[in-house]
Amino acid sequence: MNTKLSAYLDEVFSNYEDLKPIRELKEELFHDLQERFNDLQKDGLDEKAAFERTIASIGEISELIGSIHASTTKLQQIVGIDFSKQNLQKSI
Repeated sequence: MNTKLSAYLDEVFSNYEDLKPIRELKEELFHDLQERFNDLQKDGLDEKAAFERTIASIGEISELIGSIHASTTKLQQIVGIDFSKQNLQKSI
C-alpha cells in the first residue's frame, strides 16, 4: 500500500516539489498517512477502505500546498535580492 499512498501524494504535489519546504511537507505527510493507514487496517478495515479513509482524513490539501508554495517562492525572491549596491542608510 505504500506505493499507492506514494502515488497519490506524487500526484497532489507534482506541481510544487521544486521547493524544500514542500518536499519536507510531502515526506512528513507520507509518514503520517502510512501510520493512519496501518492503524485503520489494525482496526479491521480492508485495504481499500483503509486507503479511502486515510486519504479522506487529510481533506483538500492542494490549496494549502499552493499557499505554502506561493509564500515560499515570494520569500525566496525577497531574500535573493542583492542589496549590496543599494543605499540603505535612509531606509529605516
